[in-house]
Amino acid sequence: MPKEKRRLRALGINILLCIISVSIFLGSIELLARLKYTPQKYNDFGVIFDYDKDRAFRLKKNFSGTYAEKPFTTNSFGYRSPEITLEKPEGTKRVLMVGDSITFGDGIFSNEIYPSLLEETLNQYFRDRGENISIEVINTA
Repeated sequence: MPKEKRRLRALGINILLCIISVSIFLGSIELLARLKYTPQKYNDFGVIFDYDKDRAFRLKKNFSGTYAEKPFTTNSFGYRSPEITLEKPEGTKRVLMVGDSITFGDGIFSNEIYPSLLEETLNQYFRDRGENISIEVINTA
């Protein structure tokens, strides 16, 4: 076997061993972390959160209390929105808000978060135009 071919083969074997070693190391760390940290063991998700097996935590359903020294409520789905029905009422259009802490309205009153202001503005717009349309903005942030 020529010298160049042997060097390439040795390099390939070394690279393969390196990849296998790193994979075994990271896999072991992941296994240990999963065995050690199981969120369902801890019930310290804060006042407004519950454990959720798919997302680690979610807002409590039907919560009414304070958060960041402001009154805070959630509906039966755990959203910071007024109660909604699964079936959309006749003449109603829905807007779904997905976002971060700004959309959620972290630390401000429910009537001051922009999804609430959007709902109010759109309903006023359609009332002023004489249209019989109701808008529901659902804040899932």
